[in-house]
Amino acid sequence: MSEVILIRTHYFDETLEGFCSRLQNESGREVVALVDESKGQVSVPNTFGKVVLDFESLKERGIYIPRDAAWRCGDYCYYAARLARPDVAAFWLVEGDVRFKLDHLSDFFNAFPSADEVDFITTGYHKSSNKWWWYNAMHAFSEQVYGCMYPLTRLSSRAIDHLMARRAEHSVLFQERLSNGEAAQSWPNDESFTSTTLSCDGFVCRDVNGFGRVFHSKKTFRVGRPVSLRELEMQPNDGQIHHPVVSGVSFLRKMKNSFGACLKKNMPAEEIRAIFNTRLFLLVALETDPEMALKFHEDCEAALAQYAF
Repeated sequence: MSEVILIRTHYFDETLEGFCSRLQNESGREVVALVDESKGQVSVPNTFGKVVLDFESLKERGIYIPRDAAWRCGDYCYYAARLARPDVAAFWLVEGDVRFKLDHLSDFFNAFPSADEVDFITTGYHKSSNKWWWYNAMHAFSEQVYGCMYPLTRLSSRAIDHLMARRAEHSVLFQERLSNGEAAQSWPNDESFTSTTLSCDGFVCRDVNGFGRVFHSKKTFRVGRPVSLRELEMQPNDGQIHHPVVSGVSFLRKMKNSFGACLKKNMPAEEIRAIFNTRLFLLVALETDPEMALKFHEDCEAALAQYAF
């Protein structure tokens, strides 16, 4: 089989099912839920495939499993899929909070060369510096560090095999360093490890925007404050990929996290209020209900009233 789309998730609700249905119907590719079941079994409709992220099987292959592997190591999803589906030439890995504002998803998935020509397609692909959060962890294994974003990526089967072998090699070295008392060591995340390893080892790596069409920008595809799914669905198609797009209580939870991050950064209260304005609280009401939005507003104001800046 040529390509399969993996949906990286730890749940499967109606919203995600709708997203997967559109992906499968319009992309011309099979959709497989790549499920982390560490917190309980996840039921997936028979319409889609399912692969469980089995950390024990990866551990048996000599790969180090940090406590936060489900979050930190998205490349492990590729390894699980590769072991379960060795017939597939390339996998897309799409997180559940990605959305495509395109008339038809084939416009995106058919826009790229085959895995025979390009091994790694990603967003935000760049040569990194020590200003990047994940630089030091990967620099312990490579003089030159590359980075990317991981919510939307494609890997060839040969690249996955290479990465899996290199993770096992790094695992031996990493655990030796830990046993020698190098407690400050940090296990590289998916973005730094995948980009650096493939770039330095001679694989072809490209950004999604590197094929003649711009599919994302820093405005539409980023980390941090989420976009309301309901609001995005009401807007006309702009030909862009959007991230992070969240709905319901998850939207409120991420907004609370974003507010807390603003406080930790010691942003002036006026700047925080400019971000958490009336429009934002209306979006919270749209995604949840007016009472929850009002409570969130009151909590924000109470926190700002005690805020030292």
